Amino acid sequence: MINITYFFRLNKCLSGIDFFIMHEINIKIKNDLSELDKVFSKLQTFSDNNNLDKKIIFNLHLALDDILNNIISYGYTDTKSHFIYITIKNSKRSVRLSIKDDSQKWNLTKKSDPDITKSIGEKKIGGLGIYLIKNLFDTVDYKRKNGKNLLSLEINNYGNQKPERN
Repeated sequence: MINITYFFRLNKCLSGIDFFIMHEINIKIKNDLSELDKVFSKLQTFSDNNNLDKKIIFNLHLALDDILNNIISYGYTDTKSHFIYITIKNSKRSVRLSIKDDSQKWNLTKKSDPDITKSIGEKKIGGLGIYLIKNLFDTVDYKRKNGKNLLSLEINNYGNQKPERN
């Protein structure tokens, strides 16, 4: 099961024709790995509609793949269906990815970084995805509230433009 909500804003282009830009997408999935392809498809549509930079698309895809795999594969101690809520918002300054779930508490901001100086054969399995996420996003925030994990990742969306200075 996947529920999707899109939020649009009406804009005018130079030709005077109105068009819509999707600025936010909300996705609700079950804790089942088969749902991931649907999430990535919706991410691609959202990215195309917002003309997101390839680097931002790559980072969002990597984060969703790693985080959702971890939640679904390791986060639940039962075999019941649970829902995971994903929101992606595009603004002039940044793209924010938020994930809310009711799995076990897992604060990725508190996870220690893997030793990246070791060769692949010497490293313990796990932790590299979290390390990449913490280093690819400008802001990584975690809260636990009312039995839910609330993870928010934000990346600057300046493209080729420099940020405005006040």
